[in-house]
Amino acid sequence: MGHLYGEEERSALTAGKEQAIAIARSVREPVLVLNTDLEILAANENFYTVFGLKESETIDM
Repeated sequence: MGHLYGEEERSALTAGKEQAIAIARSVREPVLVLNTDLEILAANENFYTVFGLKESETIDM
Protein backbone atom coordinates (compact mmCIF):
# COMPACT_ATOMS: atom_id res chain seq x y z
CA MET A 1 0.00 0.00 0.00
CA GLY A 2 1.36 3.45 -0.91
CA HIS A 3 2.18 6.17 1.55
CA LEU A 4 -0.17 9.09 1.99
CA TYR A 5 1.69 12.35 2.49
CA GLY A 6 0.43 15.86 3.08
CA GLU A 7 1.73 18.80 1.09
CA GLU A 8 4.36 19.63 3.73
CA GLU A 9 5.75 16.08 3.81
CA ARG A 10 5.76 15.87 0.01
CA SER A 11 7.65 19.16 -0.17
CA ALA A 12 10.23 17.95 2.36
CA LEU A 13 10.72 14.70 0.43
CA THR A 14 11.22 16.58 -2.83
CA ALA A 15 13.71 18.95 -1.21
CA GLY A 16 15.64 16.01 0.26
CA LYS A 17 15.77 14.26 -3.11
CA GLU A 18 17.02 17.42 -4.82
CA GLN A 19 19.66 17.90 -2.13
CA ALA A 20 20.91 14.31 -2.50
CA ILE A 21 21.18 14.75 -6.26
CA ALA A 22 23.08 18.04 -5.89
CA ILE A 23 25.54 16.44 -3.46
CA ALA A 24 26.07 13.43 -5.72
CA ARG A 25 26.87 15.65 -8.67
CA SER A 26 29.39 17.72 -6.71
CA VAL A 27 31.77 14.99 -5.48
CA ARG A 28 34.71 13.54 -7.38
CA GLU A 29 34.06 9.87 -6.64
CA PRO A 30 31.51 7.94 -8.70
CA VAL A 31 28.17 8.31 -6.91
CA LEU A 32 24.81 6.71 -7.54
CA VAL A 33 21.62 7.92 -5.79
CA LEU A 34 18.94 5.26 -5.30
CA ASN A 35 15.44 5.40 -3.90
CA THR A 36 14.02 2.90 -1.39
CA ASP A 37 13.05 0.59 -4.26
CA LEU A 38 16.69 0.65 -5.46
CA GLU A 39 15.73 2.60 -8.57
CA ILE A 40 18.33 5.06 -9.83
CA LEU A 41 17.45 8.68 -9.16
CA ALA A 42 20.74 10.24 -10.22
CA ALA A 43 24.42 9.67 -10.78
CA ASN A 44 27.32 12.04 -11.14
CA GLU A 45 29.50 12.48 -14.22
CA ASN A 46 32.33 10.41 -12.71
CA PHE A 47 29.96 7.47 -12.28
CA TYR A 48 29.18 7.53 -16.00
CA THR A 49 32.86 7.93 -16.92
CA VAL A 50 34.16 5.14 -14.66
CA PHE A 51 31.46 2.65 -15.65
CA GLY A 52 31.25 3.67 -19.31
CA LEU A 53 27.53 4.40 -19.17
CA LYS A 54 25.24 7.19 -20.33
CA GLU A 55 22.51 8.82 -18.26
CA SER A 56 19.91 7.53 -20.72
CA GLU A 57 21.07 3.98 -19.91
CA THR A 58 20.50 4.34 -16.18
CA ILE A 59 17.80 6.90 -15.32
CA ASP A 60 14.12 5.87 -15.63
CA MET A 61 14.91 2.28 -16.49
